[in-house]
Amino acid sequence: MIRILLVDENPYVVDALRTLVDVFPGLTVAAHAASGEAALTLLPELEVDIALIDLALPTMNGIDTIAAACRIRPDVPCVILSAHNERNYVQRALAAGARGYITKESPLDIVTGIERVMAGEIYLSEELRG
Repeated sequence: MIRILLVDENPYVVDALRTLVDVFPGLTVAAHAASGEAALTLLPELEVDIALIDLALPTMNGIDTIAAACRIRPDVPCVILSAHNERNYVQRALAAGARGYITKESPLDIVTGIERVMAGEIYLSEELRG
């Protein structure tokens, strides 16, 4: 079972992602945090396999959250999950330690991205490659 930490402040997105993940066997949202700071507080003791982190979080953005999370728990791969698909965000996220960047536009891409990152790959949504 792949246990996911979901970091997103929008309750509608959180509910939609929980619903999506529940459809696929072997995936579960183990914890949710509405901010980067909350995620970093939970992370040291949390039993998760991967973190999906929104780019546009309140006070501490997703890129800064990933940089800090990688220092706290280098064993937990972090992936940006965002509606923003600009190349500079992708480059900054990867430089901060992200193992992937998935756009919210393609829900099935989220599942594929999780599986690929858990297999040790760096994953980018189709429209971000190249």
